Amino acid sequence: MPLSIDVQGLAEELRRAFRDEDDAGRPGSTADWLPPTDVIERPDGLEVIIDLAGVGDRLRVAVIDRTLVVSGEKSPGPCAAGAAFHIAERTFGRFQRAVPLRIAFDAGTITATLFQGELRVIIPRIDDRRGREIAIPVERL
Repeated sequence: MPLSIDVQGLAEELRRAFRDEDDAGRPGSTADWLPPTDVIERPDGLEVIIDLAGVGDRLRVAVIDRTLVVSGEKSPGPCAAGAAFHIAERTFGRFQRAVPLRIAFDAGTITATLFQGELRVIIPRIDDRRGREIAIPVERL
């Protein structure tokens, strides 16, 4: 007879223990998991690719200061009453990824698309204007 273990409950207990440990060192941490993320730099800008299968409508993409912040929540899969998991490897819960943007960019030109569980954020590069002289016309009254 196979041994029935509440893997989902055990996984939640482990997540809670690690989250409490993380929160002790980093106040305000609310992430239950971190989705796999790729950041690719090209001559024309950055492309950020994040695997978000199952996230659905609970997704937020924003630029805060010079950081791309992607956050959301993924609900656990259905489990019928009286059923028990034999294998439970998929992650769920709240997440947040922060990607520092170390290129010059115009936030108004950033695009984000979610297709088949993959979020792609394109951050076009602009000429860095720091350190350049910009003449300011003086209005004479």
